[in-house]
Amino acid sequence: AHSMWIKYFFLRNKIVHKVSQLMHRREKVVVLAALRLLRACVGIKDEFYYTQITGSDAFAPVVQAFLANGEKYNMLNSAVLELFEYMKKENLRMLIKYSIEKFWDKLSGVEYVQSFRQLKLKHEQNLNNETMRMEGDEKTVLAEMRLSRMRKRRDGSMEKEEEDYFESDEGEDPGPSAPDPASNTQMDVSASMEMDVGEGEGVPVSASPSHAGTAVLLNSSSPLAMNPLVDYDLDDTGNSPPGQSTLYTKANAPPPVNGEDKPKES
Repeated sequence: AHSMWIKYFFLRNKIVHKVSQLMHRREKVVVLAALRLLRACVGIKDEFYYTQITGSDAFAPVVQAFLANGEKYNMLNSAVLELFEYMKKENLRMLIKYSIEKFWDKLSGVEYVQSFRQLKLKHEQNLNNETMRMEGDEKTVLAEMRLSRMRKRRDGSMEKEEEDYFESDEGEDPGPSAPDPASNTQMDVSASMEMDVGEGEGVPVSASPSHAGTAVLLNSSSPLAMNPLVDYDLDDTGNSPPGQSTLYTKANAPPPVNGEDKPKES
């Protein structure tokens, strides 16, 4: 409760900004007291106070007092150097970035100590690490997306675009064409064969011209036997034109060959 109340008090009364203005006073005791309060705000390691420092530009009077002091070795010089050393040691990125981007042009001329150059080096390392972290985050996101897609495919679930693709005609792989039902009615006869199309005895039917020398046995009660597709003269069995089919029934069946038995009457 106290920490929240003191933050509210600092924010409402602009304590950080008012204290930083005391760095312009000529009294060294007041200047050191103000610097001590700023050092305490930095040591808390709370982003609220870091935001107050950067927002009110509280380090501007500190840097100005440090440069005005020159190379004199006194308490002000030591207190300011210790402040920046602490920021570098603890790697307070927010304050380091603020100090380098805001005051590097002025602090780069300080050569009797390496504190500020090391602080700039730390800032560059932080930038490189931030860039690498962002690239790593992007790679992680891409890897998670690929893994999510693999899991979806493994689970059988797909995204809407993928479902639309596979459901569309473009996504389908044309397979072998289905057999034509009408082609099932065609009889490809390569040798003498017998088809049972009804009850009773079968009768031979000469093959088409493209299947010369073959025959199919049809039942006498079959529609093909009762109603021939082509009306040829059934009596002229011996003089059929070559390449034309002839239909035989029991009534005009040819005589048995090689002593075979005659067809039985139904």
